[in-house]
Amino acid sequence: MSQFKTYIAIVVFAFTIVFINAGDAFCQTDVKVVNSNNEPVPVRDLNEASRELFIKKVSILIPSGQSSYSASISVPAGKRLVIESVSGGTFLLKGQTLYVLLSTEVTGDLAFDGTLYLLGNNIQFNTNQDLSGFTQQIRLYSTSVLAITACRAGGAASSFSGDINVQVTVSGYLLDKP
Repeated sequence: MSQFKTYIAIVVFAFTIVFINAGDAFCQTDVKVVNSNNEPVPVRDLNEASRELFIKKVSILIPSGQSSYSASISVPAGKRLVIESVSGGTFLLKGQTLYVLLSTEVTGDLAFDGTLYLLGNNIQFNTNQDLSGFTQQIRLYSTSVLAITACRAGGAASSFSGDINVQVTVSGYLLDKP
């Protein structure tokens, strides 16, 4: 029995030494990644290696006197953009409504391939302004360009005075074109 206890003590001691040394290999180290907003850190979905996560924030300035303005997002060559979510918002004058139109291109015809209209929901911000925002889970595809048009409508005839800045965030993933 004494030899068995000695054997157990040696095995426990050996495992303790192994795990203490192995623990050093698993110590966490902080990593600082420095990238600009124009060059975000590439991220991959490990379950789907061909997917490259995509997120882009676009600011659309609608100038005073105009009801709409557009911006676009280019899809990298050889890739297909799969859009899964669109969200955004702005401040509007009382009585105005925000509309956002997304147009995608897959076969070469921007207007034909896919369009989605998003309507902002207004919340009273103060006596003169409403906060208008939207979020939508979707499934849209684009192979070359995503056009985003922000529109303001409604209100008095003078309601298009003043610039408004509409923030739109598009997220999804990129796939290699077949």
